[in-house]
Formats: sequence, C-alpha cells, structure tokens
Amino acid sequence: MAVLEQVTIDLMDEVGVGLHLHRESLVPGGFDMRLNGKRHRIDLHRLTGGKNFMVYGQTEVTHDLIASTRQRATAWSPVHRLKKALPRCAAL
Repeated sequence: MAVLEQVTIDLMDEVGVGLHLHRESLVPGGFDMRLNGKRHRIDLHRLTGGKNFMVYGQTEVTHDLIASTRQRATAWSPVHRLKKALPRCAAL
C-alpha cells in the first residue's frame, strides 16, 4: 500500500487518472495515536483545512499511470504515427 498526499491526489486528478483512485482508495482522514493507554485521534482533514491523504495500492498507481500513458501514446504520439508511415524492407 502507498499513502498518497493531497498534492499527489490533485496531480493524478489533473492528468486524468484519478477516477479509479477515488473509487478504490481508503480515506482515513487522520490517524490514531496511543499514549498512556489512551487513544488520541489526530484529525488531519480538519487540521489541514480539508486536505486529505489516501491509502491506495502502489501497484494500482503504476497500473493507472501505465494505462493512461498507453492510451495517450496510441492516440496522440507522433512517433506512433511515424512508425505506421515508415516504409518496410523485407530480406529477399
């Protein structure tokens, strides 16, 4: 698992790969600490003015980014179009 900070969440949304992240991640909003046998909740969502962190599979981040890269590469890549246009030679 990976812990993604708000800036990473925002970046993934900005580049268009945040849908799966928002659907599948855990948003704890904070964490608990124990001191002298008592549990103390640290509410990061409240303390940071609404920012969050998400717990999401590290391999899922990689899968989302690779899928997006493949989709964009086949749709817009000049190299992809160039490869299709190059003549081919065959050995006789």
